[in-house]
Amino acid sequence: MSALIAHRSLLRIALSAAHAFAWVAVFQFFLERSLSVSAALSSVVLTYALTHTVVVLLTPLAARHTRRGMKMPMLLATLSAAAAFAAFAGGFISDMAWGITSFALLMGVYRALYFVPYSLVVSKSTTSVEILVTLMPAAAGLLVSFTDMPAYLFACASAVLALSTLPLARLPERHEGFSWTYRGTFHELVAPENRRLIIAAICGGIEGAVLLLLWPIAVWMLLYQSYPLLGIVLSVTLLLTMLVRGVLHRAGILMTPVVSTAMAASGWIFRIFTANGGAVILVNIFSTAADSDRHGVDTVTHEQAADNHTFVDEFTALKEMGNAIGRVILCVLVGGLAPFLMMSAALAAAFLFAGAAGLLSLYVSKPRAGF
Repeated sequence: MSALIAHRSLLRIALSAAHAFAWVAVFQFFLERSLSVSAALSSVVLTYALTHTVVVLLTPLAARHTRRGMKMPMLLATLSAAAAFAAFAGGFISDMAWGITSFALLMGVYRALYFVPYSLVVSKSTTSVEILVTLMPAAAGLLVSFTDMPAYLFACASAVLALSTLPLARLPERHEGFSWTYRGTFHELVAPENRRLIIAAICGGIEGAVLLLLWPIAVWMLLYQSYPLLGIVLSVTLLLTMLVRGVLHRAGILMTPVVSTAMAASGWIFRIFTANGGAVILVNIFSTAADSDRHGVDTVTHEQAADNHTFVDEFTALKEMGNAIGRVILCVLVGGLAPFLMMSAALAAAFLFAGAAGLLSLYVSKPRAGF
């Protein structure tokens, strides 16, 4: 367990520092190349869609491999993430287009392969480690400001991710069952008996794409394209959210799914009218503090993973694929709207779509005859 905690802590530190900034940097590259906000928005969402298309195609293969052992996929996944950030960092020196393409593909491989054995449920790290992880965005923003180039940040993230593979050698091997074939997995994806599960997963993916991709870009634009300010706002938000969750927990206040969904949905409306960094922090806390694990979204590392990164059974793979399909749907929608709308209008449409997806997810989660 100590090896797993060490690995997860290093991985989360790296992703907390660099993941959100990476997609903002992708958007910045397209913006500087095209000089068009709409074109840049279309390009970044389609690149993000490429990542999650890889997730959809590779997840059944990765899930089938769990029968042979889970240490090797975890190792390959982490190395893929390290290679992704290394390729992106190299793009600043050589060819940025190839760097971004490699980053998108390799991050898709990472997301498809990375499953933690359910029998080794990840224990919570210490409070000091959690605080360190939440401070990483601010530290990353300052690093970018000092070096005047995000490449150094991504190179550091790549090194930490590579370092996180060392504790994996001490993990005991685990084998999980997966009874479906590659083709059979896609058949189960569209099977009527799994309809509710898949619709909920797709809705979660839609919300996740807006929260983890479009919202950081919108905040970065709102903060005058400043990486340090973005990092500070992210860290302050995470720290205050931890505090609010702790207060709610100590007070014994538990939000029902209806209340937490309503708060999250209304939060998307509030985001449309957000005008400064302080408002960003308040809206984020309001939307996420009541529900610490909404649709598997980890706001600290800017990731979305079904079943808390653990592999439970075949339905974990279906939920991962559903999440990825939802993200692709959102990206295609925004990519199609962006050339015809101002960026603010396209983002507002995406925020409203995310809110509607959250409400639909709540609706389908309640059993109803004939649905």
